[in-house]
Amino acid sequence: MDPATAPGRSAPPGTTRLSRTLTTTLVAVWAIAAAATLAALVVPNEGSAPGSLTLLAAGLLVTAVTAVALAFGLWSSLRLPVKAVIYALGYNGLIAIVKFTLAPQALYAANRSSPFTDVLWSEPQLGVPLSAVFFFVLYAAVYALIYRHYRKKVRAALDVSRPPRRLAVVVAVAAAVFVAGAVVLAALILPALAGLFYLRWVFSSGVSLLIAAALVLAVALATRVFASAADRAVLVRDVTVLTSFFWLSLALLALYHLLWVVYLLVLVTVWPLRVVTPK
Repeated sequence: MDPATAPGRSAPPGTTRLSRTLTTTLVAVWAIAAAATLAALVVPNEGSAPGSLTLLAAGLLVTAVTAVALAFGLWSSLRLPVKAVIYALGYNGLIAIVKFTLAPQALYAANRSSPFTDVLWSEPQLGVPLSAVFFFVLYAAVYALIYRHYRKKVRAALDVSRPPRRLAVVVAVAAAVFVAGAVVLAALILPALAGLFYLRWVFSSGVSLLIAAALVLAVALATRVFASAADRAVLVRDVTVLTSFFWLSLALLALYHLLWVVYLLVLVTVWPLRVVTPK
């Protein structure tokens, strides 16, 4: 019999740490959700804006639908442990609540105070898709940084080295990356302007601290899932486990933003924003 599991002995330290980590994670996620519910109940519901409970229901619906698909994919395809699935459900749920509940609520709260004068948001059909592009790039950049960090760890653990490259190839790749980067930056100017205006309005509201806390916690949980995927990749000696999770995360992120565009356009059609068109 394993001494660690013998009768009368306490649970191994790793089990205790795991239990505490999962408990802390669930408590933090539920605290954010409870705070979002409280905000939805206390913010006044006016006829010129969507009801707070409507926004909350939308966020919870998106969370529930994506949770089923995500949990199935992580467990059946990648065979990630239960704790990683819980972390993944946690950070995706937080992102959904922010995008579909808290941020739209903050947007309408700011619009009640003063009409929007930004030229890009004077026509939401233009401002919403541009903002979605900007936010998708931001989220994807964070995911990419975390992914690259753990991919290096997996490669080192598996002793996978890159083949040597010739100087001409390196120079050509560097030049191509520079040109592509310049093109991407130029293409992101309008999305960045639209997204920054949206951020300014959202973070001028009373729920800005709650949104910031939810996003910080989401990043922390995403990091833990990538770490778990990296451990799994080392265990099965297959770096594609980590790569597959990265692409799955990006696909889900793209889905969130496509849904967000449709969702927000529906909101501003039913409850138009107050805008002042620049002359």
